[in-house]
Amino acid sequence: MSLIVLSSAAGILRGLAIGLSKLRTTDIRRACLIAIAAFATSLAPLRAEEMETIHLAVGGTAVITLMENPSTGYRWQLAGPASRNLALVSISDGGFTRGANGLIGAAGLRRFKIAARRAGTAVAVFDYVRPWEHVAPARRQVVTIDVARR
Repeated sequence: MSLIVLSSAAGILRGLAIGLSKLRTTDIRRACLIAIAAFATSLAPLRAEEMETIHLAVGGTAVITLMENPSTGYRWQLAGPASRNLALVSISDGGFTRGANGLIGAAGLRRFKIAARRAGTAVAVFDYVRPWEHVAPARRQVVTIDVARR
């Protein structure tokens, strides 16, 4: 029994060696880059909470841009219960834009447009989550929006 297993394993390894020898160097490099990109994007959700402050006048707008990789199932969402004073601002999802490298499954950018309605301070919390999982967010972006009178 062990001879059959060893013989089969040797045949598989020989087949892999022949297959690899037929690949061009550029194909091997491309496969390595894709593997590295996949590994790197799988690590992305491990970052801690990040914070920033935006200063706007009433009627002013700003765009928040967050790195996102939908192929992992993660997506940025406005966390309403964790946010404060959202009546002072209007926040809309500006959509997702694929990364410049054009690779399938690569990360891109999610944009949120913020428009100041009334003077005061609002706090918008964006969570990087898999919508079907009911666990703590993988990442959190907290944006304080200071809105001044004109």
